[in-house]
Amino acid sequence: MIDFDIFHKKDSSPDMTPMIDMVFLLLIFFLLTSVFSLPAVKTKLPESSTAQQVKQDELTVVVKSDGSVYLNDYPVDDIHLRMMLGKKLAAADEKIVNVSADESVDFGKIVRVMDIAKESGAESVAFLTDKRSDEQSSEKPHISY
Repeated sequence: MIDFDIFHKKDSSPDMTPMIDMVFLLLIFFLLTSVFSLPAVKTKLPESSTAQQVKQDELTVVVKSDGSVYLNDYPVDDIHLRMMLGKKLAAADEKIVNVSADESVDFGKIVRVMDIAKESGAESVAFLTDKRSDEQSSEKPHISY
């Protein structure tokens, strides 16, 4: 009888390659999802004691301390803000716009953003705030009406 060595396993330990591949895939998955869960535009929100939790799928206009405006993390000017809000609000069920303004932003800029939102079809404009530090803290922004 002919004896072939290729059919005999010399090492009886399990192959670790598939497990290592899965660990790396899970690591990449969790790294990417953790990056997307953080707000992209950093602002220092004012604090409020009557804040409520905000939904993730709502329209958010961010006004930074330097006066730049972002719609859902994309920089826009007043003309593009009006156009994009009009399109998004026309397709939305709830016509709510959240304004997330840095606490040092000029009030005139916030009023201009509110006017643009109302002219674009928003039924309600809400402001995002942070909970006061003396209450339970959370990293998610809260909404104040």
